[in-house]
Amino acid sequence: MEVRLNTTVCEATAEGVTFSTGETISAGTVVCTVGNAPHPLVGTAGLPQEGGRILVDGFLRVRGTDNLWAIGDAALIPDGEGGGYCPPTAQHAVREGRQCARNVLAAVRGRPLRAFRFGGIGQLASVGRHCGVARLWGWNISGFPAWWLWRSVYLSKLPSLRCKVLVGLDWMLEALFPRDITMIELQRTEKLERAHFRAGDTIVRQGEFADRFYIIESGEVEIVQQEGEKPEKRLGVRTAGDSFGELAILNHIPRTATVRCLTPVNVVMFSRADFHALLGSFHSFRTHILDQVSHLETKAVGSRAEGSNADGDE
Repeated sequence: MEVRLNTTVCEATAEGVTFSTGETISAGTVVCTVGNAPHPLVGTAGLPQEGGRILVDGFLRVRGTDNLWAIGDAALIPDGEGGGYCPPTAQHAVREGRQCARNVLAAVRGRPLRAFRFGGIGQLASVGRHCGVARLWGWNISGFPAWWLWRSVYLSKLPSLRCKVLVGLDWMLEALFPRDITMIELQRTEKLERAHFRAGDTIVRQGEFADRFYIIESGEVEIVQQEGEKPEKRLGVRTAGDSFGELAILNHIPRTATVRCLTPVNVVMFSRADFHALLGSFHSFRTHILDQVSHLETKAVGSRAEGSNADGDE
């Protein structure tokens, strides 16, 4: 194992990962673990911060202010019980909100503020059917009792009696009877895929088999075409919300142009079969695609005619 300090991953693609240092490592499989962070807007607030979170005192006030407060994931709150800082968990955030409201009211009325103190109740997790792990008030529990506690806590958090009864009955029946056997159509799990490409990557190459239809989520691509020994010709640029790849699929021909990334690009991909299924199911989608194909074919014919005239003039 090689550990790289002070280095972050900027991009991950089907070919590998690119680091903040500019180095790229090829990889067929990338395993990612990601922590949490406050909203980027917090960083633009101009308040005292550390690690992207706003520094507050024990009363939940922003440091150096009298009437400005911060709680939850956006705040770095001193832990009055165990030292350090409070973790950004729901059980802390709920109590922070209540204490912050009390302190705001006390400040308005000119009364003393109370410091936030909460050591946490514990942690619960399900690790399998009727099996769980828990740590409550320093006690470790595992197996069925931990799983039962986990279910009970979640049931108590549901917002109404109706929801509690419905979910409770469903869980009880699931515990008493075996699971239903259901046929799963595995091919339907590939209806939609997402992919990321770096600037300069080629998404579609002219002449290859057309097996995907693409919709751009973010970024910008250029569409270029190569005719014989002539210089490469740009046909257009596509941005977020645009699509490409439909022409070759509809006409059952190889790709007629190359699509290359001008910037980092995120796309949604549909297989050939799913693309045809969408065309047959949604009239508005079919109309939009056919209009777009007609426009592209008209543009291509005009471009070829212009090229012929230019050759004749020469």
